[in-house]
Amino acid sequence: MSDTTELESEIAALAHAAALKRVDAVTPDMRLRADLGVDGDAARDFIGAFAARYEVDLDRLVWRRFFREEGFDPLAPALAFWLRRLDRDFAYRWSRAEDAEREISIAHLARVAETKKWFDPGAEAKPANAQNHVGFLILRGVLSLAPIALVLTLPVLLVLMVLLAAMSGNWNVLMDNWWLVIFMAGLVGLQGWIARNSWRSIERKLASVPEPA
Repeated sequence: MSDTTELESEIAALAHAAALKRVDAVTPDMRLRADLGVDGDAARDFIGAFAARYEVDLDRLVWRRFFREEGFDPLAPALAFWLRRLDRDFAYRWSRAEDAEREISIAHLARVAETKKWFDPGAEAKPANAQNHVGFLILRGVLSLAPIALVLTLPVLLVLMVLLAAMSGNWNVLMDNWWLVIFMAGLVGLQGWIARNSWRSIERKLASVPEPA
Protein backbone atom coordinates (compact mmCIF):
# COMPACT_ATOMS: atom_id res chain seq x y z
CA MET A 1 0.00 0.00 0.00
CA SER A 2 1.48 3.38 -1.03
CA ASP A 3 1.83 6.35 1.28
CA THR A 4 -0.76 8.23 -0.77
CA THR A 5 -3.29 5.43 -0.36
CA GLU A 6 -2.66 5.35 3.36
CA LEU A 7 -3.12 9.10 3.53
CA GLU A 8 -6.35 8.89 1.57
CA SER A 9 -7.58 6.20 3.93
CA GLU A 10 -6.83 8.39 6.95
CA ILE A 11 -8.64 11.38 5.48
CA ALA A 12 -11.52 9.19 4.33
CA ALA A 13 -11.98 8.04 7.91
CA LEU A 14 -12.06 11.64 9.12
CA ALA A 15 -14.57 12.53 6.41
CA HIS A 16 -16.74 9.53 7.23
CA ALA A 17 -16.99 10.70 10.83
CA ALA A 18 -18.00 14.21 9.66
CA ALA A 19 -20.39 13.08 6.92
CA LEU A 20 -23.98 14.31 7.16
CA LYS A 21 -25.14 11.81 4.54
CA ARG A 22 -25.24 8.11 5.36
CA VAL A 23 -22.60 6.22 3.41
CA ASP A 24 -21.20 2.74 3.95
CA ALA A 25 -17.66 3.74 3.05
CA VAL A 26 -15.80 6.82 1.86
CA THR A 27 -13.66 6.40 -1.25
CA PRO A 28 -10.98 8.77 -2.61
CA ASP A 29 -13.23 10.02 -5.42
CA MET A 30 -16.05 11.04 -3.05
CA ARG A 31 -16.70 14.76 -2.65
CA LEU A 32 -17.26 16.50 0.67
CA ARG A 33 -20.34 18.49 -0.22
CA ALA A 34 -22.03 16.52 -2.99
CA ASP A 35 -21.45 12.99 -1.72
CA LEU A 36 -21.02 13.40 2.03
CA GLY A 37 -23.19 16.45 2.72
CA VAL A 38 -20.35 18.26 4.51
CA ASP A 39 -21.24 21.95 4.19
CA GLY A 40 -21.62 25.14 6.22
CA ASP A 41 -20.38 24.94 9.81
CA ALA A 42 -19.77 21.19 9.50
CA ALA A 43 -17.36 21.89 6.64
CA ARG A 44 -15.57 24.56 8.68
CA ASP A 45 -15.12 22.10 11.54
CA PHE A 46 -13.87 19.36 9.23
CA ILE A 47 -11.47 21.54 7.22
CA GLY A 48 -10.16 23.06 10.45
CA ALA A 49 -9.49 19.62 11.93
CA PHE A 50 -7.93 18.44 8.65
CA ALA A 51 -5.60 21.46 8.50
CA ALA A 52 -4.58 21.06 12.15
CA ARG A 53 -3.84 17.36 11.80
CA TYR A 54 -1.76 17.67 8.62
CA GLU A 55 -0.38 21.18 9.30
CA VAL A 56 -1.89 22.63 6.14
CA ASP A 57 -1.67 26.34 5.37
CA LEU A 58 -5.19 27.45 4.38
CA ASP A 59 -4.37 31.05 3.48
CA ARG A 60 -5.30 30.47 -0.17
CA LEU A 61 -8.58 28.70 0.58
CA VAL A 62 -11.55 30.83 -0.60
CA TRP A 63 -14.50 29.36 1.26
CA ARG A 64 -17.36 30.29 -1.06
CA ARG A 65 -15.81 28.46 -4.00
CA PHE A 66 -16.53 25.19 -2.24
CA PHE A 67 -19.17 25.56 0.46
CA ARG A 68 -22.34 27.43 1.28
CA GLU A 69 -22.82 29.49 4.39
CA GLU A 70 -24.63 28.07 7.40
CA GLY A 71 -28.31 28.82 7.89
CA PHE A 72 -31.45 29.16 5.78
CA ASP A 73 -31.42 32.30 3.66
CA PRO A 74 -34.16 32.44 0.99
CA LEU A 75 -33.55 36.13 0.26
CA ALA A 76 -29.98 35.92 -1.08
CA PRO A 77 -30.81 33.36 -3.81
CA ALA A 78 -33.93 35.36 -4.71
CA LEU A 79 -31.98 38.59 -5.04
CA ALA A 80 -29.24 36.89 -7.05
CA PHE A 81 -31.81 35.27 -9.37
CA TRP A 82 -33.47 38.56 -10.33
CA LEU A 83 -30.31 40.67 -10.36
CA ARG A 84 -28.83 38.26 -12.90
CA ARG A 85 -31.74 39.05 -15.17
CA LEU A 86 -31.91 42.79 -14.56
CA ASP A 87 -28.25 43.80 -14.27
CA ARG A 88 -25.82 42.71 -16.98
CA ASP A 89 -22.73 43.52 -14.91
CA PHE A 90 -24.04 41.55 -11.93
CA ALA A 91 -24.91 38.63 -14.23
CA TYR A 92 -21.35 38.58 -15.57
CA ARG A 93 -19.79 38.70 -12.10
CA TRP A 94 -22.16 36.04 -10.73
CA SER A 95 -21.46 33.77 -13.69
CA ARG A 96 -17.74 34.06 -13.00
CA ALA A 97 -18.35 33.21 -9.34
CA GLU A 98 -20.32 30.11 -10.35
CA ASP A 99 -17.59 29.10 -12.81
CA ALA A 100 -15.09 29.25 -9.94
CA GLU A 101 -17.07 26.72 -7.88
CA ARG A 102 -15.33 23.41 -7.23
CA GLU A 103 -15.95 20.18 -5.35
CA ILE A 104 -13.33 18.88 -2.93
CA SER A 105 -12.61 15.16 -3.12
CA ILE A 106 -10.82 12.99 -0.60
CA ALA A 107 -8.04 12.45 -3.16
CA HIS A 108 -7.56 16.21 -3.49
CA LEU A 109 -7.35 16.61 0.28
CA ALA A 110 -4.64 13.95 0.31
CA ARG A 111 -2.63 15.90 -2.27
CA VAL A 112 -3.09 19.08 -0.23
CA ALA A 113 -1.94 17.26 2.92
CA GLU A 114 1.21 16.17 1.12
CA THR A 115 2.11 19.68 -0.03
CA LYS A 116 1.07 21.30 3.32
CA LYS A 117 -0.46 24.23 1.40
CA TRP A 118 -3.96 24.66 0.05
CA PHE A 119 -4.43 24.73 -3.71
CA ASP A 120 -7.68 24.57 -5.64
CA PRO A 121 -8.70 21.50 -7.62
CA GLY A 122 -8.80 21.84 -11.39
CA ALA A 123 -11.69 22.40 -13.77
CA GLU A 124 -12.54 18.69 -13.64
CA ALA A 125 -13.86 19.28 -10.10
CA LYS A 126 -16.45 21.81 -11.24
CA PRO A 127 -19.86 20.70 -9.89
CA ALA A 128 -22.56 19.68 -12.33
CA ASN A 129 -25.31 22.29 -12.64
CA ALA A 130 -28.66 20.70 -13.34
CA GLN A 131 -30.64 23.80 -12.41
CA ASN A 132 -30.69 25.54 -15.79
CA HIS A 133 -33.72 23.75 -17.20
CA VAL A 134 -36.31 26.26 -18.41
CA GLY A 135 -39.08 24.79 -16.25
CA PHE A 136 -36.90 24.88 -13.16
CA LEU A 137 -35.89 28.48 -13.83
CA ILE A 138 -39.51 29.58 -14.22
CA LEU A 139 -40.52 27.84 -10.98
CA ARG A 140 -37.52 29.27 -9.17
CA GLY A 141 -38.32 32.75 -10.45
CA VAL A 142 -41.91 32.57 -9.21
CA LEU A 143 -40.94 31.19 -5.80
CA SER A 144 -38.18 33.75 -5.38
CA LEU A 145 -40.72 36.56 -5.48
CA ALA A 146 -42.14 35.53 -2.09
CA PRO A 147 -39.16 36.49 0.14
CA ILE A 148 -38.64 39.72 -1.81
CA ALA A 149 -42.32 40.65 -1.47
CA LEU A 150 -42.23 39.82 2.25
CA VAL A 151 -39.27 42.12 2.82
CA LEU A 152 -40.92 44.98 0.91
CA THR A 153 -44.49 44.67 2.20
CA LEU A 154 -44.08 45.67 5.86
CA PRO A 155 -41.95 48.80 5.24
CA VAL A 156 -44.44 49.96 2.60
CA LEU A 157 -47.40 49.38 4.94
CA LEU A 158 -45.69 51.23 7.78
CA VAL A 159 -44.88 54.22 5.55
CA LEU A 160 -48.46 54.29 4.21
CA MET A 161 -49.87 54.29 7.74
CA VAL A 162 -47.74 57.28 8.70
CA LEU A 163 -48.51 59.14 5.46
CA LEU A 164 -52.26 58.61 5.80
CA ALA A 165 -52.17 59.83 9.40
CA ALA A 166 -50.17 62.91 8.36
CA MET A 167 -52.42 63.72 5.39
CA SER A 168 -55.61 63.33 7.40
CA GLY A 169 -54.22 65.02 10.49
CA ASN A 170 -55.61 62.15 12.53
CA TRP A 171 -52.76 60.75 14.60
CA ASN A 172 -55.12 59.02 17.01
CA VAL A 173 -55.14 55.86 14.91
CA LEU A 174 -51.41 55.51 15.36
CA MET A 175 -51.51 56.55 19.01
CA ASP A 176 -54.30 54.09 19.81
CA ASN A 177 -52.38 51.29 18.09
CA TRP A 178 -48.90 52.28 19.23
CA TRP A 179 -48.06 48.67 20.07
CA LEU A 180 -48.80 47.64 16.48
CA VAL A 181 -46.65 50.46 15.11
CA ILE A 182 -43.75 49.49 17.38
CA PHE A 183 -44.18 45.83 16.46
CA MET A 184 -44.17 46.63 12.74
CA ALA A 185 -41.17 48.94 13.14
CA GLY A 186 -39.33 46.13 14.93
CA LEU A 187 -40.14 43.71 12.13
CA VAL A 188 -38.96 46.23 9.56
CA GLY A 189 -35.68 46.56 11.45
CA LEU A 190 -35.32 42.78 11.58
CA GLN A 191 -36.01 42.50 7.86
CA GLY A 192 -33.43 45.19 7.18
CA TRP A 193 -30.87 43.23 9.18
CA ILE A 194 -31.71 40.04 7.27
CA ALA A 195 -31.52 41.87 3.94
CA ARG A 196 -28.12 43.32 4.86
CA ASN A 197 -26.76 39.87 5.78
CA SER A 198 -28.18 38.42 2.56
CA TRP A 199 -26.47 41.09 0.52
CA ARG A 200 -23.18 40.51 2.35
CA SER A 201 -23.50 36.82 1.52
CA ILE A 202 -23.89 37.74 -2.16
CA GLU A 203 -20.86 40.03 -1.94
CA ARG A 204 -18.77 37.20 -0.45
CA LYS A 205 -19.83 34.95 -3.31
CA LEU A 206 -18.87 37.58 -5.88
CA ALA A 207 -15.53 38.02 -4.14
CA SER A 208 -14.72 34.31 -4.52
CA VAL A 209 -13.71 34.81 -8.17
CA PRO A 210 -9.99 34.07 -8.57
CA GLU A 211 -7.69 36.89 -9.57
CA PRO A 212 -6.66 36.88 -13.26
CA ALA A 213 -3.33 35.21 -13.84
